[in-house]
Amino acid sequence: MMTTKTPANSRLIALIAAALLVFAACSSSTDATTAAPATTAAPGAASAPATTAAPATTAAPATTAAPATTAAPATTTVPTTEQPTSAGSAAVSIVNFSFNDHTTTVSVGDTVTFTNNEAGIAHTTTAIEGLWDSGNMNSGDTFDITFTEAGTFNFFCSIHPSMTGTITVTE
Repeated sequence: MMTTKTPANSRLIALIAAALLVFAACSSSTDATTAAPATTAAPGAASAPATTAAPATTAAPATTAAPATTAAPATTTVPTTEQPTSAGSAAVSIVNFSFNDHTTTVSVGDTVTFTNNEAGIAHTTTAIEGLWDSGNMNSGDTFDITFTEAGTFNFFCSIHPSMTGTITVTE
């Protein structure tokens, strides 16, 4: 069977070619700012009106996050007009969804170091009174807080609120 070219067939072919060019421009990963030149129909054949394809846009290049670095331990000092009277310290370990010492007693001027020893699970140490918040601590991260006033300070893990503890600071 032989097909004959008619003006309708030429228009259809021109439209399909234009659609393919637009599709190719849109799916290209390079920045195409102009459409391919329009092709002209054979002399004597009717041609479809030329269409101009919109410039293809490309997505912004993917960015790669910088390698993770270990930040220096955060330190918070509870404000007061009193001067620290000692330079002691205490350690609170976070493990098994618990603060190992639910209650810790220190003196004014002492520093408490919280360490997340929970493998693969983030925790926080957050004062209920709003005096400190460690932010998310990943496994191995530490957070230090120096107490400069006496009092009782309740804290919890904001990710796992059932994890609670108390620090008592004496004169």
